[in-house]
Amino acid sequence: MDQLTHSIRCRVDGSWKSSDLTMGLGWWCFQGIDQTVLLCAKCLWRSPSPLHSELEALIWGMKNILSRRIDCHTFESDCTELVSMVELHWNQMVAHPSITKAIQQGEELRKHIGATYYIECSSKTQQNVKAIFDAAIKVVIKPAVKQKEKKKKHKPRNGCLS
Repeated sequence: MDQLTHSIRCRVDGSWKSSDLTMGLGWWCFQGIDQTVLLCAKCLWRSPSPLHSELEALIWGMKNILSRRIDCHTFESDCTELVSMVELHWNQMVAHPSITKAIQQGEELRKHIGATYYIECSSKTQQNVKAIFDAAIKVVIKPAVKQKEKKKKHKPRNGCLS
């Protein structure tokens, strides 16, 4: 059987219309052909462009799936512009001022989950793949040292220690 039949996938979408003040975002996390794992949608103030709404939907979906500890490695979008931009033009995206917010969110997510590094890579173009492996080796060889918290001395209160 096809591997996608068993793996969990997530489809994201952003709905944007220039005449509306709001936009819609949604994502559907599913397994197999149509077995729903989780489905979410929300309405927000309209972003600057349809592409921005698609990107916001992708980031929102990724954050939610990560926070729920769902093992999903495949994200799908019907926005060919977003897919092409991510696959082929990552360097231009990073340089584009309005997209740098996504990079900042990736870094915030790294801090939130306690990851040592945040590195974007592409297996298709091999961009930064070596950097990923180098970073992983560094973490294994020399794990991050956590600062020990100073223990506070507590005074007994009514015969109890807190």
